[in-house]
Amino acid sequence: MNSTGSYGWAQPLVAELADLDHANVAFCFKADACTRHFVALILRGWEARGADRGELQTVARGIHCEKRGALVARWWGFDPGRGLMRLIARLQGRTLARKGYDALAVVLADPARREMLKGARVIAARQLELVASGDASLVKAWGLETVAAFGPTLLIYIIEGLNRREPGITPRKVLDALRLPYRDDIPVAAGLMADTFRSARAGEALLGLLDRTPFPDPPWAGTPMIRPIRDAKTMQAVALQFGNCLGTEDMLWQALRGDAVFYVCDTGPFVVRLLRDRLAGWWFIDEVKGPRNKNPSARVASATLAAFADARFPRLPANSVPWCSGHVGF
Repeated sequence: MNSTGSYGWAQPLVAELADLDHANVAFCFKADACTRHFVALILRGWEARGADRGELQTVARGIHCEKRGALVARWWGFDPGRGLMRLIARLQGRTLARKGYDALAVVLADPARREMLKGARVIAARQLELVASGDASLVKAWGLETVAAFGPTLLIYIIEGLNRREPGITPRKVLDALRLPYRDDIPVAAGLMADTFRSARAGEALLGLLDRTPFPDPPWAGTPMIRPIRDAKTMQAVALQFGNCLGTEDMLWQALRGDAVFYVCDTGPFVVRLLRDRLAGWWFIDEVKGPRNKNPSARVASATLAAFADARFPRLPANSVPWCSGHVGF
């Protein structure tokens, strides 16, 4: 068997096809990437129909000689029409996971979804699943490259979050900040505000968009010597000043969601983080860190911590509060 003919999860089934009809040895194991994707698609359709072992013999007899559109119609229940193999030929070479072929079937059955992939020279599994999912309207509005780069949850968060903080913000301004092409038909997206999300590009993109966006109001205004950080630009500046990771994605998310507030204390200097217990709604001190994350001496920190205590913010480690245990230290 040629190593280039690997079928991943479908390999044992392809071996059975070869045993059931020897014509499939050459057809399956000397196949190009396009044919391998097609074979895996048909086998996934067979599985979805119940994986009847007797029907696998029917697959084996027909897969190498019947018209491919007819095979899709038999095992997936719809006529894929013209352009079936041209679309499959644009899939990335490695065999997809089962959910990838489920998504491919959804796209093949829907001309509107196929149209969304028209401009993609190479179709990645992530793109295929986005177009097949309920996020198709978002893909249509923003473009496949944009949604695939940031993910639908993060993209909706950015647009809705900015629109709430800066009513009337234009898609052009958002896309300029994201360094992405502008399209006149892109509306300002509305949707659910995500509570958790991750993206490799999220930190850089959001810092560019939100460097002057105010954080939610802090639970305590502080004093002239104890000042809450109120926006992402200031947070970055403090991170540089202290040589810590305060300006990273995790810290920014905590502040943007109103789950954490960071106070700069000139008496140290040091930074105090307040965390919000999501169940009870009260706030407490989680961390106190000086430059380069050094722990300040008790003597230096005592007066400041007493000021927080007077404002009814006790000091507790986050891992002692179950609703806050997922927070990352700075």
